Amino acid sequence: MNWHSDVGLSETGKREAAQVGARLSKMDIDAMYVSDLRRTCETGAIIAELIHLKPIETPFLRERNLGKFGDMTLNEIKDKWPDLFDQFIDDSDLDWNGLEGESLRELHTRFSEFLAQLSHEHKGDSILLVTHSGFLYTNIRDVLGLLPPNTRIDVEHTSITILEKIDGSYQLKVFNDTKGTVQD
Repeated sequence: MNWHSDVGLSETGKREAAQVGARLSKMDIDAMYVSDLRRTCETGAIIAELIHLKPIETPFLRERNLGKFGDMTLNEIKDKWPDLFDQFIDDSDLDWNGLEGESLRELHTRFSEFLAQLSHEHKGDSILLVTHSGFLYTNIRDVLGLLPPNTRIDVEHTSITILEKIDGSYQLKVFNDTKGTVQD
């Protein structure tokens, strides 16, 4: 059973995607990968039109499979399963999977495999990834070690984060930038 939320873009989301695309059109981007879930595909299509690239859809960039938590908000999870909520919020056990979806270790492995593939196929290229906020944050924090451990920051929809690979290591140049994007 697929437990990934797969909803489309709102009108605000479409406007924000166009605004981000306009910003990205000023950058030199060689390739574009998008999560194969509907919202990111729609976002990617809008951006691709403005930056003149064909988006490559991939399941590697999907948000974490939240299993039985599905489309629930954090407050709904906390109300329904307070014991599971505490474990879900505690990111110290990378193998915990009480939600019957995907553990953090599985998510991190998926991202690491994708980074290795990109490094092999796109040496020296500038790559655009259109993905999901939780996926982005946890991998920047845990896999790349570029944000403080055991912290949570809400990553805004259609924000821009820029990583640069220098001498084999990633550096965080821009994080969660929404400049020029309308946020409701």
